[in-house]
Amino acid sequence: MSEYNKVVPDSMLSKEFLSQFKTEADVCKFLKQFDSLLITIRRTHVIYIFSVMFIIPV
Repeated sequence: MSEYNKVVPDSMLSKEFLSQFKTEADVCKFLKQFDSLLITIRRTHVIYIFSVMFIIPV
C-alpha cells in the first residue's frame, strides 16, 4: 500500500513512538494536544487564504 493510502504512517507505529505512552491517560493527553495543533494549523490556513482572496491591490 502506498504511503498516501495509509491511515496511520509507519513512523507513528514505530516502537520508539509508541513507547512514550505508558497509560491510557498518556494517549489521551497526546491526542488532545495533537488535535489542538491541527485546529490551530487549519485556522491559520483559513485566515491566510481569506486574507489573500480579499486583498485589494492599490
